[in-house]
Amino acid sequence: MFRVKYLPAIILVVLICPAMVFGLSIDPPSSYVKPTPNGKYIFVMLTTQSTENEARRFSEAKANEIRTLRSAYAKSGLYRNDGSKPPLWTVDWYKRRVEPLSDGIHLVRLSFGLEAPDSEAVAFFSRGVLLRSYLISELVSAPELMWNSSPPYLWKSSERLHDAARQYEIRTRHSECYLFDITTGDIVYAFRPPRMIVDILHKPRTSSSMRATANYGRAFWLICAGLSLLFLLAGGLCVWGWRKRKCVGPET
Repeated sequence: MFRVKYLPAIILVVLICPAMVFGLSIDPPSSYVKPTPNGKYIFVMLTTQSTENEARRFSEAKANEIRTLRSAYAKSGLYRNDGSKPPLWTVDWYKRRVEPLSDGIHLVRLSFGLEAPDSEAVAFFSRGVLLRSYLISELVSAPELMWNSSPPYLWKSSERLHDAARQYEIRTRHSECYLFDITTGDIVYAFRPPRMIVDILHKPRTSSSMRATANYGRAFWLICAGLSLLFLLAGGLCVWGWRKRKCVGPET
């Protein structure tokens, strides 16, 4: 049973949680290792800072891990997961999130999930060479409508690597869905909500867009009214048929 005495605590949690989300702090960049799904390779990602400049930002335990990693590997890139040091291929950039594939050739470079619309959403590489990249604005129809409504945007709802098929899947908070061919960077499947729905939700900026949005709005509600009428009519017919059968006496 709900108790009134818990109400202040509940209100406090409701007020604090959004603030925690919107004020989400991001740890400083750090070097790391990302193994491939089959464990045969590792991708070593090193920051562009010097070892000591990077290490001093973290606790002593984390700083020692960074020093050990950077003393073992000189460049960012893919290595065999057997302790060997020569890289199979290298890159000259830093990103917090990457997905190396088990084939030892392809790599997906991912956004952190808190970026502005003109930032990179995803990029695809073959042996360290860029194949293709996409901006957030190319994947999200109206990023300004994201629930936090101000940059940086929380624009992704989920993502998944399909290692064996060499495909990558991204779903946005607007229910858009994309499936990418990692070997080419092309989109092999895409789903976007109907443009009419996006225009209804989008804040109009000009008189022409206001008229267009109003027209879409009227059409949308007329369709909803028509469908509701059809459902009511179908329901009425079903009830009428059921009652008619109930009125029929047993056969003699």
